[in-house]
Amino acid sequence: MFTQNPWHSFYTCTEDGVFFVLRGPALGMERRVKVCSPLYLIAKIRNSYGQGWGLYVAVIAPDRQIHACNLPARSMTKSSGDYLKILLDHGLELGDSGNGLLYDYLKVMPVPRLAQIVNRLGWYKSAYVMPDAVYGDLNGEMIVPQDELLHGSPFQQEGSLQEWQVNVGRFCVGNSRLILGVCAALATPLLHLLNMEGGGFHYFGLSSIGKTTLLLVAGSTCGGGSPRGYLRQWRATDNALEIIAAIFNDSLLCLDEIGQASARVVSEVAY
Repeated sequence: MFTQNPWHSFYTCTEDGVFFVLRGPALGMERRVKVCSPLYLIAKIRNSYGQGWGLYVAVIAPDRQIHACNLPARSMTKSSGDYLKILLDHGLELGDSGNGLLYDYLKVMPVPRLAQIVNRLGWYKSAYVMPDAVYGDLNGEMIVPQDELLHGSPFQQEGSLQEWQVNVGRFCVGNSRLILGVCAALATPLLHLLNMEGGGFHYFGLSSIGKTTLLLVAGSTCGGGSPRGYLRQWRATDNALEIIAAIFNDSLLCLDEIGQASARVVSEVAY
């Protein structure tokens, strides 16, 4: 004769971590096992062809920074274990139970949303995708960029709009070269909406007359946070520059130090 198990179990995620909870029939009968540090399951993801399924999750790292990342479904098998490497790289800390309960947590917990993963920044249908934000949506559906697009992203916020106006913008008044750079930066996201092709401007002249400063000012509308800010260099292979151009899709690309690149690379890349 079978008797019903009076205990029931479930997972819970709090700011202290993910826990496996066993709760008994009597008040106070509860056992909690820590699975890992906080790990939130945000959405199930797939590409526009209905393939490449996986999970979009957020890890709270030991420094309390939030790391969002994608876990491909093919990585979440007991034989593969690649999902664990991804999570550990983003700062996840395992509890005393090891990764057995973590695997179960990823498999059995309900995920609240569906999301579409994209392989490039910039315009995707009616939404503009940036590494840390998406402007617009797909009829309420979430959009997630691939992890590769988040590493080394050129877009960084440094200060506020008001600070930019005081420390940068006001110095552009009356300077045609600075105004050209800033306007080019602001115009690039609009080209797609206007069904227009992009192009380029080449600042040229003798050394140390302010060409790099012009690029820094133009790029300051999009990113910063380092001495070189938003700038990239011409000195690279044509294949590397093609990858860089893809990262800056539908946005401003500032290439400095053209004199350090070979004439062949400059010609082919510009073409």
